[in-house]
Amino acid sequence: MINKGYLVLSSNKFGVVQKAKLDDIFAQGFNEENQLAHTKWETVNVGTGARTIDITEDGKYMFACVNNVSKVVVIDVFTMKTIAEVNAAQFPVGMALSPDGKQLIITSQGKDTVPNSGNTVMVFEVVYEKK
Repeated sequence: MINKGYLVLSSNKFGVVQKAKLDDIFAQGFNEENQLAHTKWETVNVGTGARTIDITEDGKYMFACVNNVSKVVVIDVFTMKTIAEVNAAQFPVGMALSPDGKQLIITSQGKDTVPNSGNTVMVFEVVYEKK
């Protein structure tokens, strides 16, 4: 996803969420295979199976579904540090913040190897602490 001048992504296999400035990415130019090999990523490890991510409208907080460990992680986008975690029904995968940022809706997938898993919709109330 692109947010406030950054490319933000999750890596399922490596269990990380990363961001990089778009200007930095495009400033380096493409190689002969027409690829970019960017290395200046800000990274936070959230656990294997990092899947869907979403960011609050103000760009301060990011939420990440972590499928393999069945949790949702909250990240401070500025510092790229985990600030909260909450358990989720097995294998969260889909996610969206409500337009006002007060609810986080998560869907979980079932896996054949885990009976009675997934096929769940969770709605979390999001409460922002004042500093």
